[in-house]
Amino acid sequence: MNWTNERPTQRGWYWFRGTPGLPLGQYDGILQIDNCGQAQLNGKAGWWPFERFEGQWAGPVEQPK
Repeated sequence: MNWTNERPTQRGWYWFRGTPGLPLGQYDGILQIDNCGQAQLNGKAGWWPFERFEGQWAGPVEQPK
């Protein structure tokens, strides 16, 4: 799994590394993307529109076997 600037195109869990100085850019961690275009950082309250997250992505994170 590698970091990329390309946004995820499917729902699931992704590593996210925000871009400092941009909205929500101070956040780093695991992010969940749902079917409705909303995203939530693990451990943080609230859902935000997915398009507000600017930064680098890695994933999707696969479930353990």
